[in-house]
Amino acid sequence: MTIPKNPALLYQEAMTAFEHERFKEAEKLLDQLLQLEPQNPGALVGKGLLLANQGAYSDARLFCARA
Repeated sequence: MTIPKNPALLYQEAMTAFEHERFKEAEKLLDQLLQLEPQNPGALVGKGLLLANQGAYSDARLFCARA
């Protein structure tokens, strides 16, 4: 899989992966997006959802609060 450098495409791919329960892939894509745009609200909330899904509620809250 080629990872797009376009933030909108990264977000779209990450959310598609999340919806299909490919959580590791979604996390990798969101991390890449956050490297490009550290304050991207969609990526911050997405990362928060992933962390909450893994039971890391405290960390999830931090990401969502940054959004």
